[in-house]
Amino acid sequence: SQLELKCTEIQRLEQDQAKSVSLINELTSNKDTSEGECMKLDETIEILVDEKKKLHEKLSSLNDQYESANEEISDMRKGLETKDTEIQKSLDDKGIIQSQV
Repeated sequence: SQLELKCTEIQRLEQDQAKSVSLINELTSNKDTSEGECMKLDETIEILVDEKKKLHEKLSSLNDQYESANEEISDMRKGLETKDTEIQKSLDDKGIIQSQV
């Protein structure tokens, strides 16, 4: 009767409460797992950002080396052109005709 209905209602509420507690525990566990994964991702991102900085530094250094090498090559070409001009002038002064290849 009334008492049985109340007992049934209490049992149903207890079952609902147990399900709620179980769900809360599961959600808490999922939250903890997610937070742990987020921390790992944050660490990975920091590592990648650091690696990116290092690669940019290496690239900058290589670009500087490339520019320096190009300047040296340009200077060498100018030196060769000057030498060639000096040799040609010396030959001209001596009346020697150099055949063009």
